[in-house]
Amino acid sequence: MSLTIAAAPVRVEATETELRERLFYLVACLAMIAGVAIGFHMFYLHGLNDSGQLVTHQSAPLVYVHAGLMTCWMVLLLLQCSLVVKGKRRLHMRLGRAAVALYVVIVPLV
Repeated sequence: MSLTIAAAPVRVEATETELRERLFYLVACLAMIAGVAIGFHMFYLHGLNDSGQLVTHQSAPLVYVHAGLMTCWMVLLLLQCSLVVKGKRRLHMRLGRAAVALYVVIVPLV
């Protein structure tokens, strides 16, 4: 006869160093999003390219798909960092699969 004992999951509180690291990544992510928003504000707000002209009809589909995918990538990064800060690692890891799927789509198109 075997006796199996199931241990209850132990919740380990994050140390102060871990919390600082988590916040660092969140702040770095927010800084990166701010940099992207500032750098591409003319495109996001007015549909203009880097020389201040409208995106050409020939390149518009590729540009808009690229912009949409990269915006999704940045939103997913922010979500992932926020989940780690809140201590929701399981959901963070499940969303990691979505990040891999998005990566698989981005690489051939970009």
